[in-house]
Amino acid sequence: MMSKEKSRTVLFLLSSGADEENMRFISRCLRKHDASYQVQGLDLENRDFTDDMIISSIRDYAGQSPVEILRTIKPSIMVTGDDAGIPYRAFVEAAKFLGIPSLLMTPGIIVGKVPFSLQSFKGILWLLVNLRSTFNKYRFLWASLRDCQQAFLQSALLIVRDLMGKFYHTFLYGHRGCSKIAVAGDYTRNLFIKEGIPSENIVVTGLPRGDGILSKSFDRDAFRKRLKLVADKPVVSLFTDAQVEHRLWTKRRRRDFIIKVLLACQELPEVQFVIKLHPYEDAAAYQHAVKELGWNIPVSKDIPLHEMINASDAIMTGVSTTGLETLILNRPLIILNFYNQAEYIPYVSEGVAVGVNRARELPAAIRKVLYERQTEEMTARKRENFLHQHLYLQDGKASQRVADLIMLMIANQSPVAESKLAAASKEA
Repeated sequence: MMSKEKSRTVLFLLSSGADEENMRFISRCLRKHDASYQVQGLDLENRDFTDDMIISSIRDYAGQSPVEILRTIKPSIMVTGDDAGIPYRAFVEAAKFLGIPSLLMTPGIIVGKVPFSLQSFKGILWLLVNLRSTFNKYRFLWASLRDCQQAFLQSALLIVRDLMGKFYHTFLYGHRGCSKIAVAGDYTRNLFIKEGIPSENIVVTGLPRGDGILSKSFDRDAFRKRLKLVADKPVVSLFTDAQVEHRLWTKRRRRDFIIKVLLACQELPEVQFVIKLHPYEDAAAYQHAVKELGWNIPVSKDIPLHEMINASDAIMTGVSTTGLETLILNRPLIILNFYNQAEYIPYVSEGVAVGVNRARELPAAIRKVLYERQTEEMTARKRENFLHQHLYLQDGKASQRVADLIMLMIANQSPVAESKLAAASKEA
């Protein structure tokens, strides 16, 4: 057990706003239980985080390996939302070497093995085109493996297997050696078990950032007024999902998508439309298309996500976990898949969303979710089961369950592991 005088630092590896949200809610639970818990975020993606908690950037540790960074921070536990990305894998290896317990907290729904496709090829091509960035990431991983005193051949084989995985798209998460895995629901738990991960290493907690949705109070009318939307006309929002930035689309395809959606929506003059952009996207491409078609609709990445869902009568999106928040807030969901992409999240196949594969089908789909009561009743019945399977209990206590798991993992840290970390810190 840890000595009382030792500070308990919980280190979160951050890559997105969702990670930051999870950290915020879990931090409140930890500090409510015991104010001695120190929560710190480490941004591995050089993004701009605005939270008032302690967040440092990987840039602040320029030239240091993950082992050296962890020796500096001296965390009691490391929490990550990703153990497949190269920088995160490097930190997981370093944590194992130093005896620091690590918790993989999955971001929501995790998909299984994805067959090789044109999208896979584009991802590989991106790695080759951006060879310098790829090389630097693997050099970072190699430095971590070297500091962890792994044999040269073992390290080389690990990197080769990782590169081969880009071609075969093997299951990405959970195989990197994190001490425990916190998953949102039974669906993901069963997926991990099928992939050979021991069931005793997996804990179902729900989605911490989902607690924020359930605890919020919304003023639907006031929010619509802020966006200059007419109070008594239906609102349908398009939530984009950064397909270009995630290297799934070209810019030309994105433009084609925007034009198709806008032209289809023009067939519904009685409906108001809003475009809520993914945080990674540039608004210019969407604003230009809207202006070109002579429309005047809100287009912004700064519109608050949950307020927009609540103010909408239906949500359109594609490959996005935004659909989960939409279902939590009981709004009809339309999934747009014009280019035959794999269904990474089973909204349509499990009957909780209406799928649209051709732009000409979109007006009918919007009318269906807005005006056909039978459609809403049918999806509402399936929605509750879907949420339980994928996000567990909607009781606002997911953050507390993760906090309890973190405290338990710290309490169970072996004296051998603690002495190993202490010795490593002295060596630094």
